Amino acid sequence: MTHNGIVRCAIYTRTATQDGSELLAAMQAQRESAESFIADHAGNGWILVPERYDDPEMSGLSNDRPGLKRLLSDVQDGKIDCVVTSSLDRLSRSFAIMAAVSSELALNGVQLVTVKPVVHGRLRLLRLVWVSYDE
Repeated sequence: MTHNGIVRCAIYTRTATQDGSELLAAMQAQRESAESFIADHAGNGWILVPERYDDPEMSGLSNDRPGLKRLLSDVQDGKIDCVVTSSLDRLSRSFAIMAAVSSELALNGVQLVTVKPVVHGRLRLLRLVWVSYDE
C-alpha cells in the first residue's frame, strides 16, 4: 500500500548475543545496507520512517522481541508500507514465527523486502517455501 505515491519503509535489525563492538558493527552494517537499499528506490517513492526497530542481543528463535513487537504494532496502525531487513534470518530463524509475521504483514498490505538475497512482493515465494517444508 502506498500513500500518494510514497512508500513508507521501516528497517528491522537484529543480532544474537555478541561482544559489544561486534554487536554495534553488525547492527550498523544491517542498517546501512537497508538504508542504501531504500535510497536506491527513492525514485519509486520509497522513504525511510524515522522510528528504529532494532533488537540487539535477541535470538531469532524468540518471539519476545521489543523491536519486532513495535514494528508489528506500527504495521497494524497503518504507519508502514514496507519492511526492509538485510536478510530473512534477521527477521526470524523460526518458520512458525516467520509465517506469523509474514501473515501479519500481508494482512495489512505491507511488503517485506530483504537486501540479500532480494525477496520482494507479497511473500508468495516464502509461502511456497513454507508449504514445501510442511509436506
